[in-house]
Amino acid sequence: MDVPVRTQFILLIIAILPISNLEAMTRSESARDALEAWAAAFNSNDSEVLLEFYDNSNETVVVVSSGTLVSGLESFESVVRTDFQFVTFSDSRIEDVHERQLTDEVSVFTFEHRFVANVTEEDTRLQGHVQTTIVMQKLDGIWKIVSEHSSALPDVERMVPIDENGNPLEGEAVPAVPENDSIDYVELPMTDPEATKQFYATHFDWEFEDWGADYISFSGAGVTGGFNSALSTTGLDNGPLIVMYSDDLDGKLQELRDAGCEIAREVSFPGGRRFLFVDPNGNHVGVWTAIEE
Repeated sequence: MDVPVRTQFILLIIAILPISNLEAMTRSESARDALEAWAAAFNSNDSEVLLEFYDNSNETVVVVSSGTLVSGLESFESVVRTDFQFVTFSDSRIEDVHERQLTDEVSVFTFEHRFVANVTEEDTRLQGHVQTTIVMQKLDGIWKIVSEHSSALPDVERMVPIDENGNPLEGEAVPAVPENDSIDYVELPMTDPEATKQFYATHFDWEFEDWGADYISFSGAGVTGGFNSALSTTGLDNGPLIVMYSDDLDGKLQELRDAGCEIAREVSFPGGRRFLFVDPNGNHVGVWTAIEE
């Protein structure tokens, strides 16, 4: 069973706490208390409550477990508000929480998150289980999220369809980790988001999710992917980008270097890394892997 595109974003986080406690918890002296309150904000099913926990900056970065990156609070706000129209959350908890305090005002958390997501539009109930890393910084006396990344746990199904009693539907689980050395994602250039969605929906029955003004993801194409405005405007990134997954990114990088491949770019982001290489035809191809923080 393919998980609806709208459910990809729900691989972030949630828990339980009355909304009335939001302000007190957000202003807590403890980053851990702020983390618990942030998780609870998802269960409020109120996008405005959740957004209060994020730094109001274009530097804010969120990556969901499907590998989609949302950069800047403005784009993130659009994603959250859209997503909360179609998904409600319940029965969530965070487990195995590890905190690394970098300074008195910066803490990094890594934890496992379990939750139930009800996708109302698809009449689907999903049990989520992912790993999340969050960087929190105390800004003007308030703990804010400046970076967030969710990824699949090794050998764990990240999204499992369940029945009304919470029992897994046999044979319906979503694969937890992409297959090694397989094509995992495709990015295509985009100049007109609305024309792009109308064309592919009309002629190929693809479905779409907006991730801000410059990025839309698609499903129903046999492979997950997206349309990216940035690919249309920069020299290196001009053209479609195929992204593969590797269990051993460093080993794959060295293998390609030994073969004489040009490495065009290496990129690190919270929870993952990727590089671009140039194939014998001059195509830029990406390889990525998830990393534990």
